[in-house]
Amino acid sequence: MSRKIYFINSPKTLFSGGSIIRSNQLNHIFNLFNKNHYTSSSLSTEKNFKNSVLIFNKYAIDELREDEITSLKTQGNILIADPLDGVIKDEILSRFDVIFACSILQKKDYQVRFSNRVEYVGHHVDLRIDKIKPEKITFNIGYFGELTNARYKNELSGQVDFVSVDTSSGNNVDWMSSLKKYNAHYAIRSGILPNQFKPFTKGFIAAYVECPVLLASDDLEAKNFVGANYPYFTDSNSIAEVQNDIQR
Repeated sequence: MSRKIYFINSPKTLFSGGSIIRSNQLNHIFNLFNKNHYTSSSLSTEKNFKNSVLIFNKYAIDELREDEITSLKTQGNILIADPLDGVIKDEILSRFDVIFACSILQKKDYQVRFSNRVEYVGHHVDLRIDKIKPEKITFNIGYFGELTNARYKNELSGQVDFVSVDTSSGNNVDWMSSLKKYNAHYAIRSGILPNQFKPFTKGFIAAYVECPVLLASDDLEAKNFVGANYPYFTDSNSIAEVQNDIQR
């Protein structure tokens, strides 16, 4: 039986960064590469489906009630959870047929915690970012993300430019035009909650625009991609070490 595939958004967060990238853009990528091979997919905020594949982003998962999950399963739907970096209760995730993991560490953790099928679906670089090559003459290093997550933001003022990315409003893309000004990226964050996993998006963006990126030496997700011998790791627990490695 051929099943229609729906990427399910929350009506309240249609324009958040998570919805745009993990629903809208994944839907676009799926249709772009699978148009002639598999069934097409589309976006929806509804929950009245039969015999379909439903991929819920983290905001849509938050709004699902237990009785809705039961009803959707009764109607022959396959339910897929895409929690991204959301902290979702285990009893909710365990009700899904498949769970998408956005990071390698998240996949390993989910495979231990859940009997569900777990699949790695990496967090891609935002499709709206232009392919650029920054100039290499003058050293400029920038952080791109939520400023509340940037470690040592105050201490590194003057050494690192901290460019705000408001992920609650995915239509704000002004920061993308500033990428061309920088030839190195800073990706040391703080404030990660227990059972919260962050994909290596900052590293992917840096690679996409051909820049090295300064990483925390205890960032295990990063090491899965760049390897333990990558030359730009730093001891993120020491501001002096971070400053020295920026200079290096």
